[in-house]
Amino acid sequence: MLSLSTYQTQYSPPTGTPRRSNVSSRLPAICSVILAGLALSTACGETADSAERPAPARRVMVESVELVTRSGTAGLRSSGFLRPRNASAGAASGGMQEYRSKLRLPPGLSEYFRPGDRVEALLPTQGAKRRLAGSIVAVSGERVIVRLRYEARIIDHLLLEFLAYPGRPVPRFRVPLSAILNPTGDQAYLMRIVSPPGDASGAGQGHLAERVPVTVIDRAPRGGRIEVIGELANDERVVVRGHANLLHGESVEPLAEAML
Repeated sequence: MLSLSTYQTQYSPPTGTPRRSNVSSRLPAICSVILAGLALSTACGETADSAERPAPARRVMVESVELVTRSGTAGLRSSGFLRPRNASAGAASGGMQEYRSKLRLPPGLSEYFRPGDRVEALLPTQGAKRRLAGSIVAVSGERVIVRLRYEARIIDHLLLEFLAYPGRPVPRFRVPLSAILNPTGDQAYLMRIVSPPGDASGAGQGHLAERVPVTVIDRAPRGGRIEVIGELANDERVVVRGHANLLHGESVEPLAEAML
């Protein structure tokens, strides 16, 4: 058993002055770290707010569309490859030879065509184009299958230009020439102004730009306007200025010419 003197000798506490805390000397550094964290948090919050904040609406100039009412309908141009149906039988019997082709219609116009509607194929000949009469056999989506007959053999899979005449008049619209975008490309289009659905209170949420494919019928402008067909309506507004690089669904602010 150890005596008290022996315990004190073996486990005597360290001598000297106890080490005092240096918190007061590090206080400025701690405050700097805290302030930097607060600043970073504030910056992150502002970044999130700016990301959620919608982009300002683009200011554009608009004009109205005019519906053209006509009793008749001109032929709509299309093209397709001519494929023989009974060329060998027709040649053997000396009768008419039947050909068929698939034509693509402008968007939104298939509802105006029915089987039996008239079609003409423009066959290149010496000095002119001969018109071959035909008819529509079937309508499928935006394509129609046409049939025509000819007394002579035509080159298989010949690409021809066609004129398709719908059975009922197709609405045409007069639009400003400056509204047409990509007029010489594969698909001309314009940008019209639409209003998105309102919120729960019924208030509107501004205006959006919507891309509408169109087919130019008359390329000769009259009074600064040309005739097109497409999914439009009378008195709709289309963008005529400020639509450079305008995207489908982009927020816009329609303005008068003097305000643009």
